[in-house]
Amino acid sequence: MSQSRARLVSLLGFGCGCAGLFAWLSRIVLQGRANGIDRRIHDWVEECANPALDSAMDVVSALSAPAFLVTATLLVAFAVRKRGRRVFLPIAFSPLAAMTAGSLMTSLMPVRYPPDAASKGYEPCFPSGHVTGATAELLVSCYVLVREQIVPAPVLSVAVVVPLLAGCARVYRGRHWSSDVIAGWLVGTALAAFCAATYEAFRRPTPPALALAIKTTRGRAKSRAGAPAHCEVL
Repeated sequence: MSQSRARLVSLLGFGCGCAGLFAWLSRIVLQGRANGIDRRIHDWVEECANPALDSAMDVVSALSAPAFLVTATLLVAFAVRKRGRRVFLPIAFSPLAAMTAGSLMTSLMPVRYPPDAASKGYEPCFPSGHVTGATAELLVSCYVLVREQIVPAPVLSVAVVVPLLAGCARVYRGRHWSSDVIAGWLVGTALAAFCAATYEAFRRPTPPALALAIKTTRGRAKSRAGAPAHCEVL
């Protein structure tokens, strides 16, 4: 198996694994078995709250806001558009994939409200749409940029750290239970793996025989286009 094919298969397998873990977690949450630990984590976070953490979480929330991340992702896609559809499409598609997944989850999953829903009117929260989007968009963007050697490999750490902090901020603000955030990480990672697999599928080198046939066809087309027209003299 070639290296590119092995990478493609690994990404697909990893994405399916994350999707399977999400399905397992969903079952636990829907059965109510996660309520106890969710409540304990929520109470512990409330005890740890202080002005310094409030300010830090404000910054994290601003940097991980959907409007900011979607705009940044689309700008990255636009910046690399000249490298071809194989680079542009996976990045540009990641926000749409995250939003579509969030809408499906909201319509298919039973309603589950966050800790402060009663007092602040928050919407259903499982899985966290904010965390799903941040995880998918950042992982796909950084992965493709690293594979294209546009940015160095350590940039991938940004794609890990920012979604982690975004999830912590959501729990800290009472917008989500901890299991909602974990579910968002899993769904976002699965979507990112599938988008990255799409990139790898388009990136695979063209077989030599097909490449030669394409080159020959293009050469003939150019020759015909450049040949002078012959007029019959009467």
